[in-house]
Amino acid sequence: MLNKEKTLDLSIFILIFFFLLFYFAPKLIFLDTITTGGDTGSHFYTAKYLNDYLIPNFKISGWCMGNIAGFPMLQYYFPFPFIIISILSLIFPLTIAFKIVSILGIFLLPVSTYFFFKALNQKFPVPIIGAVFSLPFLFMEGNTMWGGNIPSTLSGEFCFSISFALAVFWLGSIYETIAKNKGIIKCAVILALVGICHGYSVLYVGFASSFFLFTTESFNRNLKILFKIHFTAFLLLSFWLIPLLAFLPYTTRFNILWFFFSIKHFFSEALPKVVYPYVLGTIIVLLLIPLIKRKSIYKPFFYIIFLSMMGIILYGLGYKIGLVDIRFLPFFQFFIIIGSAFVLSLFILPYSIKLLSSLLFVFLTFLWIDSHSTFIEGWIKTNYNGFENTKLWESYSAVNKFLQGTINDARIVYEHSDKNSKAGTIRAFEAIPLFSGRPTLEGVYIQASLSVPFIFYIQSEISQTSSMPLPEKIYSRVNIHRAIEHLKLLNVSHFIAIEEKTKEALSKMSEFKLACSYPPYDVFELRTNSNSYAEVLKYKPLLVSKDKWNDLSYKWFRLSDMSVILVFDDNPEKYDINSFNINEFYDMENLPKEIIDESIYIKDLKVFIKNEEILIQEAPIGKPLLIKVSYHPNWKVKGAKKIYLASPSFMLIFPDSKDVKLYYGKTWPDYVGKALTLITILIIALFSFYNPMTEVISPFFIILDRYGTKILVIFIISFIIFLTVFLFKFAPESPLISYNKGVNEFSKNNYNLAEKYFKYVINRHKYSQIADQAQYHLAMCFFRQNDWNKALLYLNDLFKIYPETRRYAEALYHIGFCYLKIDDKDKAKDIFTKIINECENEVWAKYADERLKEMSNE
Repeated sequence: MLNKEKTLDLSIFILIFFFLLFYFAPKLIFLDTITTGGDTGSHFYTAKYLNDYLIPNFKISGWCMGNIAGFPMLQYYFPFPFIIISILSLIFPLTIAFKIVSILGIFLLPVSTYFFFKALNQKFPVPIIGAVFSLPFLFMEGNTMWGGNIPSTLSGEFCFSISFALAVFWLGSIYETIAKNKGIIKCAVILALVGICHGYSVLYVGFASSFFLFTTESFNRNLKILFKIHFTAFLLLSFWLIPLLAFLPYTTRFNILWFFFSIKHFFSEALPKVVYPYVLGTIIVLLLIPLIKRKSIYKPFFYIIFLSMMGIILYGLGYKIGLVDIRFLPFFQFFIIIGSAFVLSLFILPYSIKLLSSLLFVFLTFLWIDSHSTFIEGWIKTNYNGFENTKLWESYSAVNKFLQGTINDARIVYEHSDKNSKAGTIRAFEAIPLFSGRPTLEGVYIQASLSVPFIFYIQSEISQTSSMPLPEKIYSRVNIHRAIEHLKLLNVSHFIAIEEKTKEALSKMSEFKLACSYPPYDVFELRTNSNSYAEVLKYKPLLVSKDKWNDLSYKWFRLSDMSVILVFDDNPEKYDINSFNINEFYDMENLPKEIIDESIYIKDLKVFIKNEEILIQEAPIGKPLLIKVSYHPNWKVKGAKKIYLASPSFMLIFPDSKDVKLYYGKTWPDYVGKALTLITILIIALFSFYNPMTEVISPFFIILDRYGTKILVIFIISFIIFLTVFLFKFAPESPLISYNKGVNEFSKNNYNLAEKYFKYVINRHKYSQIADQAQYHLAMCFFRQNDWNKALLYLNDLFKIYPETRRYAEALYHIGFCYLKIDDKDKAKDIFTKIINECENEVWAKYADERLKEMSNE
């Protein structure tokens, strides 16, 4: 019987893989092209950089100059999948190795699900049915970026897919380890692999393992096991995790709140039709299991329900604790689907019925999925045909060939546009370093560099439509004139434009000249750029405290003329202190300017950029030199006393030698992390590991044996109190919540209540993405009530605080209208004329012209 069951399981797995291969055709996977689609097109450069530079230099992570003004590659993203790619590249071309790993999580998930049920001690056919039922999860099309399913994987979340599959396997392994009290090292190693593939999966399984502390039996034993596994996994990951945690202050915060506006919206995205039968199956089991009371499935089934609910709980808490909340929802989706695999276990059935039912479930699932799949097959073909087979490949490659150079050349900026999707992905030009060798501003790892907020602000200035990925940052309307100084600050020499409106604007500016045209792309050269990564400052830098430096620097970038650089430091070197301007009272739009000896500008200054080095010759001794590369504590210098963090996010030095070398090295987190990992591996290899560890921490476990339950109760109560206080008093609330409430009340003409919500957004989230929108709507509350003076007050504040507002023309029009209503016709006329001159292509220019005609007819 066992052989028959194993044979049937194997046969069904072959059917599952053939079903997946029907979509992921081997001829596409083994086509020697560079994968594209969503973020995927940007990840290939990572694989190549690891393979060509980092690994030959015995590194897993290191500095990369290619994107986001420089960042530590694979320090804030997950290296293990890319290491597998590099290993596979010994057999296959790197392009094919990348493709194989990019689908690895998809093919692993049915296998992991099978062994998950096996570890829960479930008999045939539950494990193999569970494997089959993982397919509806994979083929969900309700969302394309949450992670785990095929559309998310195709959008670039393949590291999450691999981690997700490993997490499912680990959740089975921990269940078995707790039950049998063995396999601790295996669980620790798998958990470490989960973590080094994706952080959200390891966070989820860490919280999900608390299930074993809520069971009635063996609390103290379970706590010991969990402690050993989690602690050992942490030590194994320390080489990568400790530097990541230590340098978090030098990353860009990124967390979003995913809204569901209605129950219908939730079901359309989180539980689309393709999963209905399986969710229904889980509900049937949930209803019947208390009546049947079969012990063999009772605890395993409620383990799955707990795992599903943990996904919902963490989704609810995600934004509040600074995480991307939607990353946890796939765990809810997955477990609420595979819970239906228990349906046949509810009843005692003959083997023949189980056999026929299993085969029936397989074929019905295949047919059901295929009938509900709409775009997945097309996406797969587009992704794996590669960049080389896209509609715009000829023009795209021609642009890259024209711009060909090295990382020593000035950076390239490009216009964000949906039209870039025809080149394979809307983010196609993030791969400029791959195809041209030159650095570009944008990049896929938007948490990895301090420069990211400033780069995406520039994107909003130069693009007709911008992505605005950081909710807590305000962005600009299109303003290429203002962008020029920003581009020069970031050493940008070329601008790739795609929208006709942008091309027309650039062609009229003397600062730009058309360098080449490969429709739909026009490449413009910024004539006034210095093309240097180092700049001798004309004015003394202003020394300010590090406290809230990022907000201050962003304000400086938005409002100042940037001629005076801010340096953020609380303990400047005594050698350099006289080189700073120290002024506690300053206006960001009128910073104090103290000229340094103008004769210090050295035209022979030479700068050479390498992957992890910056070499400077003929440096001005004792004078401030701005290095236009992202700051990070691992940068070190020879030829200067210290590296300072300077606005916007760069490095500043005072050379004490004409020859200066900055290099990306290691600091204590790197050494401590590697030492802990190495020691842990040695202990595991040389000892049974836990005998010496148990002796060291045995007093801790003795206390647990005596007082474990009481400690848990006290901990839970304390945690609930802390969490409640944190969530209601200190945790951030998305400005969108209050803003949407305000707009809702505004639309109902409840202006007093709307005013309250808009003021909350302005006061609590003054520089968020929608702060200027809240300020505008606040003014409109009074405008709608014919309180022209108050409306004017708040509209003028809008331009004072948010001069870059995207409601520029609209707000100007309402200012002119207010002046008209208070009978100040001269000012009204000036405002309406300004709108016509500056915003001729907007509807508000038409309205302004109508008002002027009305005034002239009076």
